[in-house]
Amino acid sequence: MKPSTAGWLFAAPALTVIGLFFGLPVIASDIGGVRDAIVDGQNGFIVPRYDDQTLSLRMRDLAGNPELCRAMSERNRKDVLQYDSSVVHRNLADVYSHVFWKKPR
Repeated sequence: MKPSTAGWLFAAPALTVIGLFFGLPVIASDIGGVRDAIVDGQNGFIVPRYDDQTLSLRMRDLAGNPELCRAMSERNRKDVLQYDSSVVHRNLADVYSHVFWKKPR
């Protein structure tokens, strides 16, 4: 059954980041901003929308390979720091400084 509410589609990227924050290998549908957070095969898997067979295969890949799970989890715990509000605010301040005051980044 296909989800019919736009709210579900917009929530998916936030849930993806939460999974990364907890150091989980993430399997996500290719919707919204998922590709901004997931590098397919490196910190999780991206599957085509509504593709139950590929989703099932990716779940089996993780279930059958604890080392892959550990590697993805480690990468996610490290990479999620880029979403920390202090990092985002600092980067945004750097952009504004560069644009408005022409200070080097």
